Amino acid sequence: MKKIIIVSLLVLSILQISCSEDNPTTSGNIMKYPDSLGTEWEYHTTIYMVFYDTSGNITGTYTLDIGNTIAKVEKTNDTLGSYTDLILFTSFDVATPQNIGKYWYRNIDIGLYSVAYTGASSSQPILPKSKPADFIESLIKQIKISVTPMSLGIQYDIRSDSLYFNDPPRKVFKYPLIVGNNWVEMTTPFHREKFINQQENITTPIGTYKTFVVESKMKDFTNISYIDYINLDIGLLLREVAVDSTILLGQNLDTLGYYDFRSMSELVRKD
Repeated sequence: MKKIIIVSLLVLSILQISCSEDNPTTSGNIMKYPDSLGTEWEYHTTIYMVFYDTSGNITGTYTLDIGNTIAKVEKTNDTLGSYTDLILFTSFDVATPQNIGKYWYRNIDIGLYSVAYTGASSSQPILPKSKPADFIESLIKQIKISVTPMSLGIQYDIRSDSLYFNDPPRKVFKYPLIVGNNWVEMTTPFHREKFINQQENITTPIGTYKTFVVESKMKDFTNISYIDYINLDIGLLLREVAVDSTILLGQNLDTLGYYDFRSMSELVRKD
């Protein structure tokens, strides 16, 4: 198995476009990300892990209930620095509502752009090689799940009021959202592309819906799989993040084995 260091950004989608699922444009107008003030989504996240020895034999499995996260459109027509007409999303875990992440977007005809972010769940972490005795406890304490359009979903809990600008802004979505679309989201700190190759029916606690399958591909991290399932009327139905074959270290930094990581965030409520 290949050794890797997992770098997860932190860019997610709560997409709602009020149009037909097979035709994302209506009367010549490009349908965009939701900007209705007060719109709110709640997601439940579960993490699944499988541990292996150096011969590839399974030595243990774990299921971690991370809890619920709420994302909300907090402001419209907001101003930040030289940027105007921005949409402000907020995101927080239900268990720690005082730790609020803020994310500003530019929503124009050609796409949705992530401009800036601040607060909890806004870092760009490394999920490191780890000692087995400390791994699970550390993961539970530090991993955060963000469900704003800006985030990839796996983040360390860094509670900071520092404001970070994406320079240049990241292209989270290319409009219109249709099968066959592909685009470069960013080139720094690493190169990542997104593409839509298919549609798929997805079932969550709020029902079954036809979705666009939006996948991410990172040039230097081929073992990371990132998929969003987006319905044009509801928004983000499901997010899956998978990382395979990450090295697990012993107390003397010797290789004890590897682990596979799966994160699933599904929509349980939308207002």
